[in-house]
Order: sequence, then structure tokens, then C-alpha cells
Amino acid sequence: MEIKSAIRQSILPGLSFLLLGLMWLFSGSRLESNIYLFGALAYIPIALMFLTLGIGWVKEFPKWTIISIGFCLLVSFYFTNVSVAGSDLLEFWAYLPLALTIVVSVIIRPSIKPISTLLGRLIKEPDSIIYLLYGLLPLGALAVSDEVNHTFAVPFILLITLIEILGIVLYLSSNSRLVKYLSLIVSMIVVILISFYISEHYGANHF
Repeated sequence: MEIKSAIRQSILPGLSFLLLGLMWLFSGSRLESNIYLFGALAYIPIALMFLTLGIGWVKEFPKWTIISIGFCLLVSFYFTNVSVAGSDLLEFWAYLPLALTIVVSVIIRPSIKPISTLLGRLIKEPDSIIYLLYGLLPLGALAVSDEVNHTFAVPFILLITLIEILGIVLYLSSNSRLVKYLSLIVSMIVVILISFYISEHYGANHF
């Protein structure tokens, strides 16, 4: 695939990962007190991924949209344990955005063909399964490195964000199956290792 086409296809997932990286970078700083700006960094990337999921359904899940499946499922699961303004936990209400995305997508494209196309792609192209799981990576890195001292962790957070985005671009741009596998697997391993490193050395319990 041409690099220009790969970059275009990487825009939505890449921008989501970038904004999540910025949210991670600025958490614990004065910017976090700005609920509008920090909220935008938190929720815009989520909205972009749900948009990618909807596009995936309408267009029968081209490869670049598959990453949104893992991301949206994990986000929905995560928010089941989140409470809003001190109220009860969201629980099953956390799946409402996912349900609405599916309903709207089905209204636009009333067919089960997207599901059969997706399943066929996952069976014939196992690297697509890894790309689906790649959508878990930014949230996984955040979970591993929660409560780090951001003053010292800034270079590592920037590096993690760069690696995550680079993995997407390399995966979508390469015609080599080996490169596709390596771009995702190596990126995931390196990101998780760095996340554990900064958690171990720059975690809150070390300061």
C-alpha cells in the first residue's frame, strides 16, 4: 500500500492515540483543572474511535477500521466501573455509546454482510486479530503506568505515543505480512515494557 494512502487511513486511529497520549502527558498538571480542555483530550479520541467503528460497519470493515473494535469494547468495559458526579456506577449504561454506534450504523447499512466480511478477514488474515488487539494498547499502557511522576516520565510518554502511532502506519503501509506482524507485536511489547519501566521507576510510591 502507498504510504500516502496508509497515512490517510491512519488519521482517525492515530489521532485518537495522539490525543490519549497528550491526556496522559498533561494529567496531574495544571491543565487537568481545565475540565473543558482536559475533557476534550479524554473524550474526543474515544468519539473518534466510535466513529471509526461506525465507518467500519458501513464500509464492511476495511482493515484500518478493525482497531476500533478492541478499543471501543475495552472503553465500554472500563466505564462500567466509573461513576458520574458521585452517583452510582454506570454499569451496563457504559455500553450505551457502543449500542448507539451499532444502531446508527445498521440504520445506515442495514445488512449483516459487514459481520461476515469481518469474520472472513479475521480468519484469512490473522494479523487483523493482532490489529484488533492493538486497540487495547493505549489504555493498557495508561493502566500499567497509572500515577507516575509526569515530570520525569514525559520523554517516555512521548516515546510511547510515537511508537503506538508508528506501529499503525507501518502496519497499514506495508505489503509484507512479516512486517505487518512485527510492526504490531514489537510496538506492543516495547510500549508495555516502557510502561512497566516508568511505573517502576517514576511511580507515585517512589516520590
